[in-house]
Amino acid sequence: MSEKVVPGDGRTDVAQVIDALGLAADQVVAFDMEALATSAGSVISSSLFGALAGSGALPFPRDSYGR
Repeated sequence: MSEKVVPGDGRTDVAQVIDALGLAADQVVAFDMEALATSAGSVISSSLFGALAGSGALPFPRDSYGR
């Protein structure tokens, strides 16, 4: 059985991915988490959590996230 995909390393155009996110989500928060984490001397999961907390998507008050 052969797969019907274009050979390559699996990467695609970033703009196409962001456009697809907009079709599937009510709100899209997209940014370079790796660059943010590196500049802050942190890890990607912290950048992701910060973005999620700051987006207002979760039903928790700002002060419940700690510091």
